[in-house]
Amino acid sequence: MCFFRVLLPLLFCVVPLTALSEDAGASIATEQLRQELEQIRSEIEATERGMNQKMAEIRERRHQIEFGDPEIAALRQELVELERQVLRKREELEARIAANKALKALEDERRAVFQKLKELRETEAAIRRELAARENS
Repeated sequence: MCFFRVLLPLLFCVVPLTALSEDAGASIATEQLRQELEQIRSEIEATERGMNQKMAEIRERRHQIEFGDPEIAALRQELVELERQVLRKREELEARIAANKALKALEDERRAVFQKLKELRETEAAIRRELAARENS
């Protein structure tokens, strides 16, 4: 209750009930919002341009550091070689797993189950179409 005693008089002080009609006031308020929106859009564009410029500067500087400093360049090269080794090892692992006869048998079974499921779904769809056609006739 105390809140309304304070808020209600302030509301009448802030919102003038004279001078402008509601339509004119709404029109002015709408135009002000449009102007504010345009200002915000311009600021967003400028900020995005600045951010893109900073990102380009960061990429350039990282590249300079990564390739310009001999110690860091050597470290980077070691990392590239280790990544190549990891990829080769993953390929070797996958080849060995794929060569396993028990796994091949399981994959064949899975493919057969998948094929049966596909056929069942096709049959289901055909039955649904037939039912829909009969119900709509």
